[in-house]
Amino acid sequence: MFGVRAHVSRRFGQRVVLAFAAFVSLVVHPSSAAAQADRYELGRRLRAFEERWEQPAEPDARQRAAQALDDSVKDFFRFQFDEAARAMTRAFRLLNGEVNLPDAVQWADSLAIHPASRLIERGGTTLDATISPVYPVEVEVPDQAIARISIAVNGTEDSRSLLELKLDEGTQAIEIPTADLPEGDHRLTLNVIVSGRNVSQSRSVISVVDRLADRLKLAEATLDTWIETDSGLTTDSATARQSFQILTNLANGGASETDINASALMIDLEALLASWDTGAPHHGPARPGSFRMTLVAPEGRLIPARVFVPETITEENPAPLVVALHGMGGSENLFFDGYGRGAIVEHCRKRGWLLISPRRGPIGSGPIAEVVDAMASVYPVDRSRVFLVGHSSGAAQAIEAVVRHPDRYAAVSALGGGGRIDEVPGLTQVPIFIGIGALDFMLDSSQKLRDELTRIGSEQVEYREYPGIEHMVIVQVALPDTFEFFDRIGEDLVDENR
Repeated sequence: MFGVRAHVSRRFGQRVVLAFAAFVSLVVHPSSAAAQADRYELGRRLRAFEERWEQPAEPDARQRAAQALDDSVKDFFRFQFDEAARAMTRAFRLLNGEVNLPDAVQWADSLAIHPASRLIERGGTTLDATISPVYPVEVEVPDQAIARISIAVNGTEDSRSLLELKLDEGTQAIEIPTADLPEGDHRLTLNVIVSGRNVSQSRSVISVVDRLADRLKLAEATLDTWIETDSGLTTDSATARQSFQILTNLANGGASETDINASALMIDLEALLASWDTGAPHHGPARPGSFRMTLVAPEGRLIPARVFVPETITEENPAPLVVALHGMGGSENLFFDGYGRGAIVEHCRKRGWLLISPRRGPIGSGPIAEVVDAMASVYPVDRSRVFLVGHSSGAAQAIEAVVRHPDRYAAVSALGGGGRIDEVPGLTQVPIFIGIGALDFMLDSSQKLRDELTRIGSEQVEYREYPGIEHMVIVQVALPDTFEFFDRIGEDLVDENR
């Protein structure tokens, strides 16, 4: 691997150094590679399940799948990622109506491909990888089992075959030919073939970058100069540092919890660094799209986040803002890659709304009001239409935020969770949507929230209980109702301001 160093200039303030080091260790530090690899495989299987959930299925199949998914969520909270992946895979199969799986399918489903690196330099002849079980299965390995590995260049539908080999028990080391791969972000596919039949398939992203080591070293040098020259962190410089850390980690064989289009991220990092030379901000309303960012709050706190910026936003046309708060154990990636394969992004795109999903964890992202202020320092935000949506513990954080500052939020959606209510002036005027699955272990908490809001006289509370839905799918299922609720509230606010 490249061994590219990733340090922080001495001229950072000590508080910023410590905050950033904590942030990096949680996101991309190589020492957490094993845990992140487990999370990656679990996330990949969740995305496959969510894609299947959107397709037609028998009611009984959905019911059985929801129960298996509930088992997966509970295993996740116990940090048993292998068992969570097993239950997630079972949920996928049950959704297909497959109740009693043949041994060959159970074995094939347990396998995954683990590249030594998901970011490589163009021109290398091979990429080391292993094929191994994600969780143990007590079945015989089929006699005629083959792994067929292919790649779709830059995500196109046309794929080329790279490698085919016989599969045996345990972990198998392989070498994937990469000499002809162009620069870009490519979709790697593992098909497990048993007796001539494709019984299991998994996909992931491999990125190829021209002159990777040289470009990372140049980026590091430019970052050092930037930080030494400027008096403090800005959203652009903090984001550049974040992107550099992610790329360095991937190049050195570290893992991520989700697919990262690292070739595109390298191009964006270089454009960001070039903007420093011109003195023009890189991020702002003139650059629509989806971004990984580290915003700097007014107090100097770092807010790692995923952000969506609509094409219609301008300084003269501020956009409503949705703040999406993930559940415990999640990250800013959940609302953009999970929860219905990032369905919330499309909801915001159709409406021309801004979206931010900040990371919430042990180091936190500060108060939610601080997140809004940080976004408003970069983008034109319609302060009269700031909406909160939270899942699980994120729902509790959304409720806490509106209790603290009821005058700052147009409406709240609490999905798969509740929150503590205090009687504060203005809270009863805030519209609140509560969505909960009938199979969700947080059902009592959501019902208690509804009852407390009713008790204090809240003027607009909408409670919906979804039959056959558990703790995870609730976001995917309830987002359309959430945004229909936000639409109604937003239209009323526009009418009031005319």
